[in-house]
Amino acid sequence: MVKGRRYLTSFNLKELNTLNTDVLVVGSGIAGLVAAIKIAQKHRVILVSKSRLEDTATWYAQGGIASALYKPDSFKLHFEDTIKAGAGLCDSKAVEVLVNEGPDAIDFLLRAGAQFDKDQNAFDLAREGGHSVARIIHRKDATGSEVQGKLVKTVLANPKIKVVENAFAVDVLTNDDSSCFGGLFYDFSGLFAIISKATVLCTGGAGQLYSQTTNPKISTGDGIAMAYRAGAKIADIEFIQFHPTSLVGQSSPRHLITEALRGEGAYLKNKKGKRFMKGIHPLAELAPRDIVAKEIIKQMRKDKTDFVMLDATHLDSKILKSKFPNIVTICEQNDYDLTKDCIPVSPVAHFLIGGINTNLDGQSSIDGLYASGETACTGVHGANRLASNSLLEGVVFSRRIAKCLNSGLPKIHPNKNLKHVKSVSKKAIDKNALEKLSRVMMGKVGLVRNAKGLKSAQDFFNRKPNFGVGHNALEIANMYCLGQLITTSAMLRQESRGVHYRSDFSKEAKKWQKHIILGLNEQVKYYE
Repeated sequence: MVKGRRYLTSFNLKELNTLNTDVLVVGSGIAGLVAAIKIAQKHRVILVSKSRLEDTATWYAQGGIASALYKPDSFKLHFEDTIKAGAGLCDSKAVEVLVNEGPDAIDFLLRAGAQFDKDQNAFDLAREGGHSVARIIHRKDATGSEVQGKLVKTVLANPKIKVVENAFAVDVLTNDDSSCFGGLFYDFSGLFAIISKATVLCTGGAGQLYSQTTNPKISTGDGIAMAYRAGAKIADIEFIQFHPTSLVGQSSPRHLITEALRGEGAYLKNKKGKRFMKGIHPLAELAPRDIVAKEIIKQMRKDKTDFVMLDATHLDSKILKSKFPNIVTICEQNDYDLTKDCIPVSPVAHFLIGGINTNLDGQSSIDGLYASGETACTGVHGANRLASNSLLEGVVFSRRIAKCLNSGLPKIHPNKNLKHVKSVSKKAIDKNALEKLSRVMMGKVGLVRNAKGLKSAQDFFNRKPNFGVGHNALEIANMYCLGQLITTSAMLRQESRGVHYRSDFSKEAKKWQKHIILGLNEQVKYYE
């Protein structure tokens, strides 16, 4: 059983500054921006960003967007690659939606002004891990910033979208019947509320729970924690994808080295300079991410190092500089020459596969509450996300949410008399709470797990400290909530599947080909 409290802070809705809108969208990554743009075709929208509009995980996405656009590729091949990577837990109907609506999603981005690299009149398609053919459209190695920039311009030009930046989402507001009617937010002036007829959470992932991650500072799992406290079902939260290749160094977050570089022909080598993925998987360095990451960990332990080497020195230097200018620059800033040096890389926390359980239209288990992007668990990723399906998922399912809401908003009447009183902790504030959390998550609930480590993590979460008050304290409270959910699910799943690797249950088990669903103050539920 997983327990928790309903609201993080005291409030009286009557006394708060309040904004009103038709639809509230929380989060300004690709999922949030697309949702706002499409919903605003019919309704008034308030789009809330935790930081600046551009400060999102989308902005840092390097590789690109997967979609079957040309022969010999097909929806069938994209579907099969996604299902295979998902290790038996993909929702086949959700995957069908993803791949079939992919080309329309790409067309939407093109109409918003996004530009992708071309080879003559066709898109220059890259190949990444787990894909049987080249199908990744990209803008060199900065696809995310290209897409984000164009979508932000579209949002700012739309008079039906009100943008609120630098506002931290505290909680979603719910009636006695658990229907959602907006949210509580915290900015420089204090607490305020937004009342809406529908709420869409697009708050991204939670990489900051881990001491080593590619995620920006804003990725703290707020939306999932908010939805959980409101009673929404949380699915597959134990599945945390570790990207195999981040540049080893002092940067925080870690610099991602896109697997498109391996798609171009770069090799992974051990301390002796020997390729180690050959013979492990037919696709070698382009095996699905979970397989590559686990093999890198094995090599690191064998060689007693904290990295392996990524070798692109045999590739044409002009091509490297043309296709991967940002990575070349990042390497130079860290005293490496990508064209001449092997560079040290290791796996780090990258993508949260689980999240708010939704249907094919992005609806959560709470009336009036929707989710899209990394915040949601649509079922398309299963136990391991196929490379470059994430940006596609955000566009496809946000468009579906918009279509659903544009056909009619939920009939929800807000309880404007709502108030909540939270007791004040008498314990001393733990100023090192965040550091302790990220260390426990990386060491006990990371890429390799076992019962002993997970039990230690559970004990840690049972001794929840006093976080204090204010924005930072609320954010840390969300991270502790999500960390506890991840740990609970990881302990329950007694097998290794996809990105979830238990050293004490190292094999995949047929009886665990099911989803773990967590809910506030409820027994765990399993679904086939």
